[in-house]
Amino acid sequence: KKGGGAPAVMQIFHAGSKAIVEQTPSGEIVSASAVRAPAGPFNSGIPTPRALSEVQILETIEAFAKATRRAIEAGFDGVELHGAHGFLIQNFLSPASNQRNDQWGGSLENRMRFPLALVQAVQQVVREHAPHPFLIGYRISLEEAQEGGLRIDDALALVERLAQADIDYLHVSLYDLLNATPASQENEAQEMPSALTITRALEQIGGRLPVIAAGQITTPAQAERALALGLSMVAIGRGLVIDPDWVTLAREGKAERIAQQLDVRAVPDSAIPDGLWRAISATPGWFVLRSAEALSG
Repeated sequence: KKGGGAPAVMQIFHAGSKAIVEQTPSGEIVSASAVRAPAGPFNSGIPTPRALSEVQILETIEAFAKATRRAIEAGFDGVELHGAHGFLIQNFLSPASNQRNDQWGGSLENRMRFPLALVQAVQQVVREHAPHPFLIGYRISLEEAQEGGLRIDDALALVERLAQADIDYLHVSLYDLLNATPASQENEAQEMPSALTITRALEQIGGRLPVIAAGQITTPAQAERALALGLSMVAIGRGLVIDPDWVTLAREGKAERIAQQLDVRAVPDSAIPDGLWRAISATPGWFVLRSAEALSG
């Protein structure tokens, strides 16, 4: 629901190899190649996905385009293509999950083909059907943790192509926005501030489009530090789950009142979906939980 003049942007994604097999109509999951995803909060990492066929790839691109048209008709102000977190779009970009030998895999140029085709298809829909300015954003993870996974140079090559394609903004998703460094430079961040992962992305963009970033920003002071790096906007995720009043308290200068722990007693009466709460409970360290025992102690 839009309110107070805030724009609403719909995020579109396909879970790819991280899909929950029990919730897929066909009872199977698909990806760029038959490569299992690392286990995570929402996926077991056990099912082996089926590689999409050429026809199915084109059908998926069309599905993203149709979703964009529905977003326009529903009154959204933009869409964001979720190309991060090891989901389908990233499955195609990553050399670890994309082991195809056709036009959709192999070389970096071929691995970029799917995300760039999505952008092109979405832009075509916007040109034909949006009655007013309509945002197109792209969310990206710049690296993967696993051996042989996506590395920053390949990701920045895609960032460059996205900028050339005239998307409206880039949304960088990081594990730790203020401290993350590329895998090849893990020991250099102290001496070389420019080695920060987010700084590499900002340098690549060079002010051509707005850049949003997320990654363990829990306090207004941290958000200010992130903005000082040159970001256009900082995204808050876990902080808003823990304290829905985060933005209001920050705006009013009451940072000390922003909750930093999720009160487990309040979860049943909160708006947290059951599936998200199960994932939080099953993933120690993802959220800082304030238990009833801790409160009584």
